Amino acid sequence: MMGVRMRKAERHAYIRRRARELATTGNYHNWLEIEATLRFKEGWHEARGVLDSHILREKLDVACQRATGEPAYGDTFLVPSWERPRPW
Repeated sequence: MMGVRMRKAERHAYIRRRARELATTGNYHNWLEIEATLRFKEGWHEARGVLDSHILREKLDVACQRATGEPAYGDTFLVPSWERPRPW
C-alpha cells in the first residue's frame, strides 16, 4: 500500500482500518503498540495524528483486550465507556 499514491483522506482511512486490523490480531496490548508499529515498522509517520482520538484509542484498547484476553494497561481491564452504567 505504501507504493501507491493516496490522497490524505484515503491514507487516514487506511491507517484507521489497519489499526483496527492490528488490534484484533492478539499481538498488541494497546493502541500505543499499534501506533508504534504503524509509524516505525510500516512507515505511516502520520499515524500519531490519525489516531489522536480518545474514542478511537479506547476502541483499539478494547479490541486488543478482547483479542489477547489480557488488560490493555497494568492489571485492570478497561471497561468501554459505551458499556459503563450511566448515572441518572
